[in-house]
Amino acid sequence: MRQSMANSSAQQFPVLFIDMNTIKRYFAFDIVGGFAFFMLGRVAFHSDLICIALNIVAPQMLNFLLPTAQ
Repeated sequence: MRQSMANSSAQQFPVLFIDMNTIKRYFAFDIVGGFAFFMLGRVAFHSDLICIALNIVAPQMLNFLLPTAQ
């Protein structure tokens, strides 16, 4: 019993650090880009379904086309 308690207290766990630049890039491309394409679709097509599709697809397209987004 002592060995199992000693082993359980010595377990390691990973620590994840996220840069502020990564958070800013996520915010810029996913939130702002998605909203911009949503509004563009709303003005151009007047259809909520197309706007939702643009909101989903556009940030992924930006991440694929722009190497700084990854």
